[in-house]
Formats: sequence, C-alpha cells, structure tokens
Amino acid sequence: MNLHRNIRRRFQKGEKPFKCEFEGCERRFANSSDRKKHSHVHTSDKPYNCKVRGCDKSYTHPSSLRKHMKVHCKSPPPSSGYESSTPSLVSPSSDCGRDPPQAPPPPPPPPAASSTQAAANLSEC
Repeated sequence: MNLHRNIRRRFQKGEKPFKCEFEGCERRFANSSDRKKHSHVHTSDKPYNCKVRGCDKSYTHPSSLRKHMKVHCKSPPPSSGYESSTPSLVSPSSDCGRDPPQAPPPPPPPPAASSTQAAANLSEC
C-alpha cells in the first residue's frame, strides 16, 4: 500500500498512531509531521519567523504566524510571509510582508546648453 493511501486511510478511520514523545503529554497524531509541529509547544523552539523588515516575532506553529501576518497585510494569503527551519510553506508568488518594489530612478536632467548656444540665444533678443 503506498504511503499517501496509508495516511488517508488512517485519517478516515481516525487513527492516530504517532504519540507525542514528551512525558506527560497524551496528544496523538495521524502523521509524524503533525507530531513534529506539535513538539515545538514543549520547547522554546519557535521556527516560524516573520519576514517583515523590523518585525522579530516568531512562533511555535505556522497557524500562529499566519494570524500574526494580518497585522502587516490587508488580506494575507493563506500561507505566506514566514520562513521556518521546517520545509517551507511560503508561497513564492506572494509579496505580503515583503518590501514594496523599488521605483525606477528618475530620468537624468536635460544637458546644459553650451555657452556658444546661450550666447546665440542672447543675441536674438
């Protein structure tokens, strides 16, 4: 049986074979990745970091960071604006929380009139 089918079967049956490994915690999970995300609540590890310049917030769970991103964005995409030491969930097409694009530089000023041209203009007066 392939891995995805096995995970789907566990989910549908409500099976949760992955028990939290911290003493005293009875939480169980259908897959090991959810158990790993949960483990951060028992440590000081906060791998989900806000990428907005000047903001140093970090969180134990990606959903907490998504909630925080509402502070920076009018309508945040479902999973953007953060980086983690765990596999990335950041949408590469999202620009929420990033610096705005730089405006192009202004055009150069027109060249100054030469002194002979300026003298010719004065003689016409």
